[in-house]
Amino acid sequence: MIDSITKVLDLFAGISSIPRCSKNEEAISKWLLDWAVNHNFQAKRDVVGNVLIPVAGRGSAELPVILQTHMDMVCEKTSSSYHDFTKDPIKLVYEDRWLHAADTSLGADNGIGMALALAAAVEKDIKRPALQLLFTVDEESGFTGVRNLSGQWLTGNYLLNLDSETEGQFTIGSAGGRSIDLYLEQNILPLADDELVFNLSVSGLRGGHSGVDIAKHRASAVRLMVRVLNRIQSLCRIRLVRMEGGGAYNAIARKANAEVAVKREFFPRIAREVGKAGDQLATEYGVADPDLTVSLEKVTDPVDASGLGHEASRRIVALLAALPHGVLELSPDPAGSPETSCNLAKVILAKGKLEVGCSIRSMYMSALQDVTDSIAALVTMVGGRINAGQGYPAWKPAADSKLAQKCSRVYMRLFDRQPEFVVVHGGLECGVIAEKYPDLEMISLGPTIENPHSPGERVDLESIDRTWRFLKALLADMSV
Repeated sequence: MIDSITKVLDLFAGISSIPRCSKNEEAISKWLLDWAVNHNFQAKRDVVGNVLIPVAGRGSAELPVILQTHMDMVCEKTSSSYHDFTKDPIKLVYEDRWLHAADTSLGADNGIGMALALAAAVEKDIKRPALQLLFTVDEESGFTGVRNLSGQWLTGNYLLNLDSETEGQFTIGSAGGRSIDLYLEQNILPLADDELVFNLSVSGLRGGHSGVDIAKHRASAVRLMVRVLNRIQSLCRIRLVRMEGGGAYNAIARKANAEVAVKREFFPRIAREVGKAGDQLATEYGVADPDLTVSLEKVTDPVDASGLGHEASRRIVALLAALPHGVLELSPDPAGSPETSCNLAKVILAKGKLEVGCSIRSMYMSALQDVTDSIAALVTMVGGRINAGQGYPAWKPAADSKLAQKCSRVYMRLFDRQPEFVVVHGGLECGVIAEKYPDLEMISLGPTIENPHSPGERVDLESIDRTWRFLKALLADMSV
């Protein structure tokens, strides 16, 4: 542990002791209110659970600076973990220069941002302006908190969002997004005596953030499962019994499985084909997902003794194969970063009822709507229905703002190098805040976090130290 950030890490440990999956922020919200009382700060909470903590300044600046983070985290764990996200604290593991969790996502996104904001409020060694600490709920699964934020709460000119994930980069823009649920119901029929049920499983994938990691050639377990099912269908007709894969909308699916019924005579050929498909996929994704595993086993005692008919099964596999996944459009900028993407996030099939969740992102709301319309057309063709979420707007970049200039000047003074200003494909709450507070200048920053939204999430301790030093220096600069 680095001594200079002990205060930040102690705060993060306290935050990590409280379960805070999206839509389960009551306990962490109350913890923040109690923390404010213990430090003699006034605080208020709105009807959806957002918390605002005003902090008096120690300089001549008239208006406060807003430090904004979200309370919730994406809750993912390994298949061998018994962690219960509704009651168990995150188990922190320090390893060399990294901090990660034991077999779960860490929640550094955005728990470290919360810890930095709280530490800034009680830091005694710096001059700083007055602060408004804004903690929002449900960022990871719908932006519910910031969408319901009062247009009267904030009074500053500058907002520092502490939700970026590469130290030395300042985010000045981000994609908009929308989640979509698809529903299709089909009749089920009893399994026949001459049918065998097998379980097809895709596992061992790294997953990751569906915005930050979508262009890193990481495999989606749902997508690979469908590819293998298509291969099996080239050999014989199948009947889908059950299917489950993925989870959070903003996480690339790490595992998926399908129970399938076929005539017993076809199983040896299917086993050979699945083995061949597994080898080919391991080669295709060997760099990004070296532990990818495709397995097949007979199910001797199926939970369900019925499944879809052949035609209904073909229709569902075709729908899943046709749904978009991955980067759909690249930005025209020289870096060729993602402009529009779709994440085939989750699929559940049980007793004939299919539910699929997708997450779309784009810098352009028109492109977001175009992908939504394309998915709706596909679903309508097979007799299903969709429920498209309200979505959130893109945050349009302003590279020449006064705040960006301040950040560049302070960073150069501290580290003798220029920071990078970027527009990210992940969604940030700044876009929604900008609609409510159009005159507010904003920038996003944070330490380096790898593999967010997955059990491989980890945060670089040295980057926390640099981010903390920069934040203190920037606030001191903004105090006059």
